[in-house]
Amino acid sequence: MASTLIDSLTSLITPDIISKAASQFGESETAMARAVPTGIPTVLAGMLGKASDSSAMESIFNLIKDPANDGSALSNLSGLLTGGGGSALAGLGGKFLTLLFGDRLGSIAGALGQSFGVRSSSASSILGFIAPVVMAFLGNRARTEGLNASGLSSLLLSQKDSILSALPPGVSNLLGVARPAAPVTAVPERMRRSPVARLWPLLILGLLAIWLLSRRSEIRRPRPAADSITRVVLVKRNVCGTDINVAENGIESGLIGFLQDKNRPVDETTWFDFDRLTFEPNSANLRPESSEQLGNVATILKCFPAAKVKIGGYTDNTGDAAANLKLSQARADSVDKQLFAMGVAAERMTPEGYGAEHPIADNSTEEGRARNRRIAMRVTEK
Repeated sequence: MASTLIDSLTSLITPDIISKAASQFGESETAMARAVPTGIPTVLAGMLGKASDSSAMESIFNLIKDPANDGSALSNLSGLLTGGGGSALAGLGGKFLTLLFGDRLGSIAGALGQSFGVRSSSASSILGFIAPVVMAFLGNRARTEGLNASGLSSLLLSQKDSILSALPPGVSNLLGVARPAAPVTAVPERMRRSPVARLWPLLILGLLAIWLLSRRSEIRRPRPAADSITRVVLVKRNVCGTDINVAENGIESGLIGFLQDKNRPVDETTWFDFDRLTFEPNSANLRPESSEQLGNVATILKCFPAAKVKIGGYTDNTGDAAANLKLSQARADSVDKQLFAMGVAAERMTPEGYGAEHPIADNSTEEGRARNRRIAMRVTEK
């Protein structure tokens, strides 16, 4: 699968860049790891908003093809970040942001800062850093692919969904754009005209009934690995007026009980394991079936607004220890980002990968290794 603009640009933001950004702006590395990459879709979305305006795109393209934007900044992002290099391009970046956002720039920086728990001044600096990075990258694309202003517009429009999907909600609201909805399959015209079309509602209800019955008949099995999912018996539970489907001994029930019990103090040993969370093998990409439990946990956390949590990622002990640690951190980060997208404030969550540390089962058996590959959550404030 071809890389999107988001993927290509995000790959440039290395851990070293995050560390330097944290030091430069006086913020935590955890906050910077969330906030800096999100500057990329913010800038691209600003360009996307101008893609249908040929005059605006011509002005944007003229900045991108300015001689000062020769692409060399991409090999020295640290210098661009700290002011040690690329000052001319940084100046172009300021003009670029003004063209994209105008008098909304301060509000957009404020929304980014609020979303990720950083100061508005830091969020402004992030955008000031990301803008010339995007310009340098797109300048290279324009030169190698022979793009003009119209071609750049087409490139942006072709990746509209991936750009808007990566925007934090607060920024998308300010830009007046909506995240792409799941596609709806249309009923063909000939079927709408057919008498058979009248049977569709009954067919859909019948399939829904079968699905509900199958869910009620599922049996409880051992705790699943983070790579796979195990079917469990679910019951409805009301959380602040919202019904959610939970397992009797799942993470949702554990969190609710812990947060409701004023006599249970916060400690460093009480962790709740996700039991319906799945990833692609050896990847931090969450599978669609994880959405229900993540949505449940987001609902619970929003019901208890004072609560803060740590998200722990774990692996078994097979393979390279450094690779396992990196994967566990990436998976914890992925859960953090999904919960943030579901409305949980960034400052309430701290993702951390532990690799093969803290096993809860015997790594010498497949069942034990499966249990050790997990994501867990600990309440740090309530």
